[in-house]
Amino acid sequence: MGGDPRQADWLAASGSRRRLTTGRSLNYLLIVTSTCALALLACAELARRRGANVILLALIAESLILVQGQALYVLCALERHAEVSYPGPQPKLITHTGFSVANLCVMLSVLILSTTYVFSRRARSDRAARPMLPALESLASYAVTTGVVALGIIGLVTLFGGLGHMLHNPGAMAGGQTLLLIALFWGKMPILHKTAFARRVTWMDRGIFLVTLFFLIVNSRLLALIALAEYAVLRHYRSPSRRPGRQALLASTIALLVVFVYGTLRNFADLFHTYDLRLLRLYYVLPAAHAISPLALLYEHGESAFSGFAGIVSIYCTHGLRYDFGLANLQLLLHLLPNAVRKGAFGGLQRWVAGAYPYHGSILPGGYEAAFAHFGFVGVAMFSVALGWIPARLDRRLRDPGADAMLYALVAGNLLTLFILDWWGVAFFLFADIVMLYCYRVTLIVFRPVPLEALLSVSSRRIADA
Repeated sequence: MGGDPRQADWLAASGSRRRLTTGRSLNYLLIVTSTCALALLACAELARRRGANVILLALIAESLILVQGQALYVLCALERHAEVSYPGPQPKLITHTGFSVANLCVMLSVLILSTTYVFSRRARSDRAARPMLPALESLASYAVTTGVVALGIIGLVTLFGGLGHMLHNPGAMAGGQTLLLIALFWGKMPILHKTAFARRVTWMDRGIFLVTLFFLIVNSRLLALIALAEYAVLRHYRSPSRRPGRQALLASTIALLVVFVYGTLRNFADLFHTYDLRLLRLYYVLPAAHAISPLALLYEHGESAFSGFAGIVSIYCTHGLRYDFGLANLQLLLHLLPNAVRKGAFGGLQRWVAGAYPYHGSILPGGYEAAFAHFGFVGVAMFSVALGWIPARLDRRLRDPGADAMLYALVAGNLLTLFILDWWGVAFFLFADIVMLYCYRVTLIVFRPVPLEALLSVSSRRIADA
């Protein structure tokens, strides 16, 4: 005796809704669990008597904003739609299944990160043989620094057709821009160098740094945040107390202003090419669900720390995925070439290497996405171990008075891009930072100031000879 087909359809739909509701509740629980785990790790670190690891604290704050925060935003969107699609080189489609698997991976990743860090920080510290001696600046070295920064600024202004056009199109990209931005890295070296050796910072150091920071922010929020992070890390580890107090609070406030206030303002300028106050008022009072609200532009059109990971896992769950086993990271070697050479003589090779990456839904692939694209779930586990081990290692080295604090601060600053850049991108900007560091040190050696005693002895010999 057959049942009522309408009743069977109703029961099936009811069961589907219950499963969907249960899945959403579980996803909320996973987000809360990973958030609480990170918060507990941060509280435990702040309670340490030897001083907190500010590198780990910054990494936790970044994860809460860009990973857990974006996961919560995407989950709210999935409550209104069966699947969500975000813009990118190719449409980024996130399904319920893909989101759930990615969310579970992030929660497990946080547990792996925490466990790895707890065991890594207990390792014995290997002390440097002897402290480094600081090289002193001279007027000639400051002239070289100012000249390099000025050339970088002139190049950027010329590249974008004038200062006004560049300011009204913040974040725009053009061929040759990266090389000019790397030249600006030189401008942060004087203040980092003096901070690393706990020497007095002059108005000239601050002025060069602020000018450099302004043009970095206009062209790349990421590079500006790296510079701020490097300076904040050095200030912390070279302060007598090493307790994150007002300086850490100030650095965090500036970072949030750069990411959210300036970031949303830059997105507005990209859309309308103006800073009209009437449009700005409308823009900032739009509801979060609106397509051009600040939050939507940040999490849908900008960062892909979680959405990119959920997107690639959605593809994996739907169609399967062919991993590239790290082949796409060969782009690091190609990007060391000038833009014209790379796109000309090596254009075919560049397209082949970039095409090896199995997912193209994100403008900037994040660390979780890149780890999954390279090695799948094993890659995510490796990435999680690295997120726990590297901050512990850097903290030990930066506490060593004989270690090269400036070098390790550059590594720490670039480490904070692991959530929002793929692996080769992190390595590229770290390599550029290190090259500029050693170029600056060579400049200090070549143009080192002549001691007053040496000048007096030379003068006395000349008088005696006469």
